Amino acid sequence: MTDKEAVCVGVRLRPFVAYEQGQQQCLTISGNVVHVDPNVAEQSQKAKVSEFAFDCAMDSTDPDAPDYVSQDRCYDLMAKRMVDHVLGGYFSCLFCYGQTGTGKTTTIMGKVEPVSKQGLLLRLMNDLFSEMTALQDEGLEVHCKVQMLEVYNEKVRDLLVPMNGNSALALNVPFDIFVQQRTYVKGVADEPVDSFENCVQLIECNEKVEEGPHQSSNVSGERLVELTFINQSLMWLASCIQALAKPETRKSMVPGAGTGNLMSRFRNSKLTLLLSNALSGNSKTSMIGTLSPALANFEESYSTLTFASTVKNIKIKAKPASAVDKDALVKSLQEELQALKEQLAASEEKVHADALTDKLEATEALMERYRKGWEEAQTEAKRLMSQRGADLEKLGAPRWSWAMHSVLAAKREDSKRIPHLVNYSDDPYMRGRLTFHP
Repeated sequence: MTDKEAVCVGVRLRPFVAYEQGQQQCLTISGNVVHVDPNVAEQSQKAKVSEFAFDCAMDSTDPDAPDYVSQDRCYDLMAKRMVDHVLGGYFSCLFCYGQTGTGKTTTIMGKVEPVSKQGLLLRLMNDLFSEMTALQDEGLEVHCKVQMLEVYNEKVRDLLVPMNGNSALALNVPFDIFVQQRTYVKGVADEPVDSFENCVQLIECNEKVEEGPHQSSNVSGERLVELTFINQSLMWLASCIQALAKPETRKSMVPGAGTGNLMSRFRNSKLTLLLSNALSGNSKTSMIGTLSPALANFEESYSTLTFASTVKNIKIKAKPASAVDKDALVKSLQEELQALKEQLAASEEKVHADALTDKLEATEALMERYRKGWEEAQTEAKRLMSQRGADLEKLGAPRWSWAMHSVLAAKREDSKRIPHLVNYSDDPYMRGRLTFHP
């Protein structure tokens, strides 16, 4: 199918958390419509609309309600279709947007155990590997790789590279983002994985490294810088969304269309640049806006509803990928690389030379990615996993394995009586979620 289709937009209303107990509920859901309490709307200068309709409106406030949306139901409504998209050859993207503490982490990640608490990503990976196993049983060769990136203070970090390795992550050097037909990050790890458990292990290794000790100072100053970058990224994301929602500007937002058009808005932020293909290129894209029901958070929740409504107006034309001969592709990239080198040598204008250099580096990275064999990639992945284990030991964190989850869960109550590390976070859904025992 090549016709344009709108981004699938859903919203999810989380339950009240401890510090919100006793507050008035300002938002309710019926069907796929979010209703703003009339009395709240009258007292707010921002509230111009009292009802918002979406492709999917999920009420997760009351587990005993008949229309309660659990983690499993949320997956069925918003993410399960992505499995068919991927198997059909389409690029697929889902992202969450919302105020801190409204359930983005819970919705996307959740918890590994129990299974009922797993978020969209864990469920999606589990289903994808089930399909992958079925295809392999039919005699097909199927390979899967993962990337794990973080955008923090306008720096892109590769979270799969061990902290003390000879890497951009260890040296705190930002990775470069290139736009060449698609947006991608040069030099990041493409790690081979062969199971759901393998993916969970990578996620947990990264979480434990992030929880390790840091020689941080001037925390309040760092927090201010962090919030400044977050606000700037969200501002540019909103700017891109507003432009994309206008039919007359969509064509000029396609990545690679030139620097003198609205694509320049995506380049103002690493976050928007990474999302540029999902929002304007070749992708089947979905978004979930997360909401708090509490009156104290009404202004932020209303902003999320307005943002989500704007995203609904974006239409994207996605095309399935076609089969590619790897050897022919590498040969084609080699020829393109040689042509770029010749153009760069003949270039006299610095601006033109810089653009050619960027394209040359991007082509080299793509060629290297396709040139590397599967066995070579697996060998490198094993080396990196061994290095991660060494990092965890230095941090004093246990080297958990998937098989240990049930054992640790059974011992969790007893372990509360021994010294342990607990994650304290501004996000109430992250607070206390990770506990590591010596």
